[in-house]
Amino acid sequence: MSVDLVVRPFVAEDAPAWDTFVRGQPQGTFFHLSAWRDHVREVFGHRDQYLIARRGQDIAGVLPLFHVPTLSPSLMPPRTTRWSLVSTPYATYGGPIGDGDATAALRQTALDLGDELGAAQMEFRYRDDPGPLGGDATTDLYAGFIRELPKAAQCADALMLFPRKARAAARQGRDRFGLEFGEGRWYLQDLYDLYFMNKKALGTPALPFSFFEGLDDRFGEDVVTHVVRYRRLPVAAVLSFRFGDTLLPYYSGFRPGYNHVRANNFMYYRLVAYAIETGCRWFDFGRSRTNAGPYSFKVNQGWEPQRLHYRFIGVRKTGRPSSFNPSNPRTRLLRKAWSLVPDALAEPVGERLSRYLP
Repeated sequence: MSVDLVVRPFVAEDAPAWDTFVRGQPQGTFFHLSAWRDHVREVFGHRDQYLIARRGQDIAGVLPLFHVPTLSPSLMPPRTTRWSLVSTPYATYGGPIGDGDATAALRQTALDLGDELGAAQMEFRYRDDPGPLGGDATTDLYAGFIRELPKAAQCADALMLFPRKARAAARQGRDRFGLEFGEGRWYLQDLYDLYFMNKKALGTPALPFSFFEGLDDRFGEDVVTHVVRYRRLPVAAVLSFRFGDTLLPYYSGFRPGYNHVRANNFMYYRLVAYAIETGCRWFDFGRSRTNAGPYSFKVNQGWEPQRLHYRFIGVRKTGRPSSFNPSNPRTRLLRKAWSLVPDALAEPVGERLSRYLP
């Protein structure tokens, strides 16, 4: 006799089984783990709507989901904000995972929930192509970069995995400028300072420092911070996530005025070497907006871009998703103005604004 599929809200007692399921799924990612729910709730106060599908005692699928306020792309009152369901906020990946019947049931339950909550839009940040889903809008705004790594015994020098020009730049940073590569949670403040500088220069509010502290505390050894120093001065830093056999460098920063020391080339060469030495099979370079500066940098490092399969529901009137992001020309003046705001004001105000930029 077949067991009926039941979809219900996540409860705290589900967390251990949820995480075991996520780690065993090919589509599972770091951002599907239950601790991401706890962290986002704690830092931003967003209301989660996580869903779990079961057949009897067995989990058949899960869907991380948050009901969040987002900035409207119109930027005109009275509707400067709206409510959306996002899977998953502050993350590259999301969407339901599990078998076909379970993911379909989770998706339909989320749609019903969106109607009930009056959400203006629903966003599923799929990593892999979910196949045809009627009525969804798509975007080619973002690309992902994932590369398989050789085993340590098969790789005498990680530098040889990079194209010729990238190798030369990394060697220059190492040999000519004597860059140093360090690891430790005590570099978290250095990372944040550099990250904040870069975000402000780009005209984008930065996530609060508490977000980074919480990641380090909540995920333990699955979060690692590295820094590059030039004459003892931190000039680049990166915070990475470990998930199974994948290393995902996620937040980074570079000191303005030090491009000549090739710190970014050197840092990612050393980070790839670190991933290989620690037994990682995959290096996930994260997402970038298509044809933006970071996109080009990753391509020049030898990574092939792969379209991310984000899906949007509730945007049928325009036929395309409305989004508040740096590619939207309406944000140009706002970004310019934000880059001129004094740091003492930009940090506390940015913390509040980041709640609306999931």
